[in-house]
Amino acid sequence: MDDMGHSREVAQAVMELPLPVTLAIIPDEKHAEWTARLARQRGREILAHVPMQPLGKANPGVRALRTDISDQENLARLRWHLQRVPGAAGVNNHMGSRFTADGQRMALVLAELRRHGLFFVDSRTSGSSVGYRTARNLGVASTGRDVFLDNERQVGKILGQIDALLAKAGKQGSAVAICHPYPETLAALRQAAPRFRARGVELVPVRLLLDK
Repeated sequence: MDDMGHSREVAQAVMELPLPVTLAIIPDEKHAEWTARLARQRGREILAHVPMQPLGKANPGVRALRTDISDQENLARLRWHLQRVPGAAGVNNHMGSRFTADGQRMALVLAELRRHGLFFVDSRTSGSSVGYRTARNLGVASTGRDVFLDNERQVGKILGQIDALLAKAGKQGSAVAICHPYPETLAALRQAAPRFRARGVELVPVRLLLDK
């Protein structure tokens, strides 16, 4: 569940889902640290959802990692993000279609994650991302997103994507989905909980799906 940390109420709603989703918290959000503490208390896995430079002019957020600043500044920004999400087990990228396509800069980031004992989830916001491949080359535990659930914010569409996720998990043995704390997504996940059980698919923390 990406883009967490902006609302205590939303965090509480996610905690009440009948599915143990992993929370990816944007470090600069007002309630980032509070959400991280709540998630830890409830035994949920958390990630630092680190903003990275996209293609185009969209604003990824405060202290985004960028291809047009120094390695030292990118490392300083990354360390700041990690400090803002205490207890994070790993990192995934927020936006980042430009940054994650840059092998040299991704290697810098991933080496730092390795130093902290953190894993990396490649959100694959672009087909050009080299994040997962670079992580594997550097020996950083990692995985990548298989399905986006809520590119279209309609409950019916999201349920359709959940079915696609279940099919992919059945075919591959596992699959990683990314979604957002939209009201429509939360409603769809509540409705879909019995589908997971009926298909024999268990929802687990992403750390159990890593390639090492």
